[in-house]
Amino acid sequence: MRPTFQVVVPIPKQDLQLRIHEQLSKGVWNWESYSFDGYFEMHVPAKEVRCWSPHLSISMDAHGDETRIHGRFAPRQQVWTLVWVLYLAFVFSALFALLFALSSMHANDSEWRWIWILCPTSVLGIVLLYIVSYVGQSWSRDQIHSLKSQWDELIASVSHS
Repeated sequence: MRPTFQVVVPIPKQDLQLRIHEQLSKGVWNWESYSFDGYFEMHVPAKEVRCWSPHLSISMDAHGDETRIHGRFAPRQQVWTLVWVLYLAFVFSALFALLFALSSMHANDSEWRWIWILCPTSVLGIVLLYIVSYVGQSWSRDQIHSLKSQWDELIASVSHS
């Protein structure tokens, strides 16, 4: 669901991080960035944020004299949390309905047979949530491409330094 990419840069991790920090401090980039030890986040500027706006998470791993960069696009944390809460709610309701229906069937209690409908309804909810997530991601494809192209420019500028 979340687009990813990997790049190997022939620069040691510490040097690469320092160069990226120097470039980002210049303020010429069209994003908001946050950095931690070996981890960067690039966000769409606040004035351009939409419901499905992505952010780019970059992690770096040292491999000798080169650095492996792993990038992943994801929705904003609020949207991502909501999606996972809904997934968990659907899974929980399906399992609860299944267990409750099996228990009532085992007890020969026909009063609760209607609860079987919650299992396929929950599965349908999961499928619909997946489709909505996929469509939402396509609505922000322009921002994904913008973040990726700026990241590529940043890496190109620090690789030639």
